[in-house]
Amino acid sequence: MDLRKLVYLEAIFRLGGFTKAAEELHVSQPAITNAINALEQTLQVTLIERGPKTLEFTEAGRTLVEWARRIIADFGAAEREMAAFSESERQSLKLGISNMVGSWLYSEVYPGFMSRYSESKLSIREYPWAETVRMVRDEELELAYTTWEQGFSDPLLAQECVLPGELYLILPPKHDLGQFKRVPFEKLGEETLSVFAETSLIHKIVSERCTQEGVRPRLLSVTQHFSTMLELIDNGTAIGFQVRDAKTAPLPRSRYVLRQLDPPILLESGFLSRSDRKPSRIMRRFIDYAKQMLAEQGLSNA
Repeated sequence: MDLRKLVYLEAIFRLGGFTKAAEELHVSQPAITNAINALEQTLQVTLIERGPKTLEFTEAGRTLVEWARRIIADFGAAEREMAAFSESERQSLKLGISNMVGSWLYSEVYPGFMSRYSESKLSIREYPWAETVRMVRDEELELAYTTWEQGFSDPLLAQECVLPGELYLILPPKHDLGQFKRVPFEKLGEETLSVFAETSLIHKIVSERCTQEGVRPRLLSVTQHFSTMLELIDNGTAIGFQVRDAKTAPLPRSRYVLRQLDPPILLESGFLSRSDRKPSRIMRRFIDYAKQMLAEQGLSNA
């Protein structure tokens, strides 16, 4: 009894006939018929009762189909796990980083990691938030470092939070909203808000929160660059936002005022990968190395 014959048997049961099974599996009908006959002879049982225009699986046949499905699934899982080992042996990793988060991975993690694991090949590229998430879902990226709103979940994605964070409002000095320790969201209704491009997480969160709160500020989606947003604040065109966590670089207090929002918008930054794929060895090494570095710096969430 081999896997090929079990695949044929399962296809006949699922599709209701030899002809359809042959078409799906791209083999000739006689080849499938001969395989099932050989399987019945090997097992010394009748699996399928065949009539002139009908077929019916016997109890033994239905039982073997259940076994076949488990065996086929286990075989597929074994193939995927071996592929992960193969990838581990090649020691290569394609990592995506969302805009405006994860710069510390370049400056702090990458040099030390490559020094310790010199045989590794690590490719790091920056993408907009929506593109980063899509690429992990579609398996164009093996691993991504990005930010998501607390409570975000996706059945296709495994999330590993390493830094809690929050969305802050950035104001110019002496702006009226600076009087609030936490700015009520409804107070933003008359403002022009720089929320980056539509593919950014900040654009998504602020747009959704505006709808929830029933406010209609002017949303300015003209840039993907943090420096450009700061220029818009400097010249009085808009007020902006920043994802802040323990690794966020401070802004000059003489030029900008930071305020939390009410209600707060809580975030998490960390790693995303496919939930149905076992992490390769280099992927696990990189995540563990980054978390160890954060722990050594006293960041307990790591």
